[in-house]
Amino acid sequence: MKPKFPIITIYKLQGLEIINDDIALRNVSTLSFLSQSKAEYKIYDSNGKIWTLEFINNHIKTNFITRFLANTFYNPIVKVDLEWEEKGVYNLNKLKNDIYICIDKDDDILTQYEEASVIKNAISNSNTFDDILFTLNKYIFDVNEEELWKEQEKV
Repeated sequence: MKPKFPIITIYKLQGLEIINDDIALRNVSTLSFLSQSKAEYKIYDSNGKIWTLEFINNHIKTNFITRFLANTFYNPIVKVDLEWEEKGVYNLNKLKNDIYICIDKDDDILTQYEEASVIKNAISNSNTFDDILFTLNKYIFDVNEEELWKEQEKV
């Protein structure tokens, strides 16, 4: 079993990402593999379910030398298998609140094209998962800067 894509991932209530399919997750840095923690990720799918994810690779040794190298100068990309675990269902307000926290903690990465208040207001007015995806893409991930400038000029 795996989530219905696209998914919204939230890392430590700071990192926010939209992932359209699991192909993007199948290659990770050795350091990411070694430092993964299910508790640090919340994964929201488009069917209203929340998930955790574990990267699996039985060929990577989790010893001191591998950790040292990955943290210094040798951090290769490795192929991983994905182990999904469904944690239950969520309501849209839970997802919205987690996104608000990410935006509030942001250091001008999520808010580089639009003010936090505008993004949060648009999220607040979203009634479906797809509405939230549209808003996140419009203001954060798939930004048409010219279109946003025209909107800002109207205000």
